[in-house]
Amino acid sequence: MNLKRVIIVAFASTLSACGTLYPGSDPKIMAEAIEEKNKLLEAVISEWAPERAKKFDTWKLSHENSESLIRSLELETREGSISENSPTSEESVVYSNLSRIEIWDGSYAPLMIAVPGGEFSIGGTDKLAFDREAPRRKIKLSRPFFVSKYPITVGEFAYFARETGYKSETGIKGCLYNYFMWQIGAEHGWAYPGYAQSFDYPAVCINKHDATAYAAWLSEKTKQAYRLLTESEYEWAASGGRDSVYPWGDEFENGKANCSVRGTEGVKPVGSYEPNGFGLYDMVGGPMTFVADCYTEDYTVLPSDGRAVTSGKPAGGLVGRLTGTDKPNECLSSMRGGSWWVIGVSRYELYDCTNALRVSHRGFGNINSRNFAVGLRLAREIP
Repeated sequence: MNLKRVIIVAFASTLSACGTLYPGSDPKIMAEAIEEKNKLLEAVISEWAPERAKKFDTWKLSHENSESLIRSLELETREGSISENSPTSEESVVYSNLSRIEIWDGSYAPLMIAVPGGEFSIGGTDKLAFDREAPRRKIKLSRPFFVSKYPITVGEFAYFARETGYKSETGIKGCLYNYFMWQIGAEHGWAYPGYAQSFDYPAVCINKHDATAYAAWLSEKTKQAYRLLTESEYEWAASGGRDSVYPWGDEFENGKANCSVRGTEGVKPVGSYEPNGFGLYDMVGGPMTFVADCYTEDYTVLPSDGRAVTSGKPAGGLVGRLTGTDKPNECLSSMRGGSWWVIGVSRYELYDCTNALRVSHRGFGNINSRNFAVGLRLAREIP
């Protein structure tokens, strides 16, 4: 038996021997998870859906001209610089001067905000920037697009799961909780992430398969094109139109976004903090989200027109091999949005919110894995 095989067998044996350390191995907790999920799926129809319908009807009364505004988006092409502190034209940020426009395709759908097309420089140049945020490159997004105003919520994802019978069984089952404990089992996930949640909390324990399944369902139901954002689109949307380290400026400020080292105590309903310049909430802080791009070590091959990178670092990994979830052509996915819970060591210093909440901050993850600090956000094409 080769060394690699010995290590895998030893690791699997350790998991088996220490099964009582993992909530998913406890029949009592598994039964509780199933019960909580069933309650949630019932409540999303009896409680969330009627209340959401009322909000949707109220919104429609004050947004009767939304469709005509959408049709006018392509006509709004006047450009203007908003980066007064940029030392050179190379650093400037320009964008289409459109009014803030909301669209809501149905009470079950996420509320969307129009983000203008623009020209900006992706990547970080501040002292906390990583090599993976370089080289800084000019990106031109030629068309406006919609972005969900908030991260997708528990209510929105639960409605999708109830209507379709969706079960988040693709990939590694369970969810990594507090980064120290793996909840093994299909019932541990978005419906039972390891802490109490309400319908307006961000849906978490979402892997990339779950995210794309939700986008596909929404596209079919609304007859509109919903999808994941590309990495370039995400950084542009997160910036709110500013050429700065954080959405609010170059200096870190406490209380501007949801980020802490308190574990799940830090989770809050979406929209608990101020929006950025485009009217989007929780683009930094809140849960991290998968974007459409394969992860690459730097921006050398990033398309200048904002399209997604379609090949990159292979997924691989010991856990994937143990669980049989790795597939030959899968790549690691880029991830964006910082996180509402971060702690670690980087460059021999504490890696904390001052780093994670930067607009240019990027990470990566296995598309099959689920994490209690990872959710989803969607874009929608403008016809």
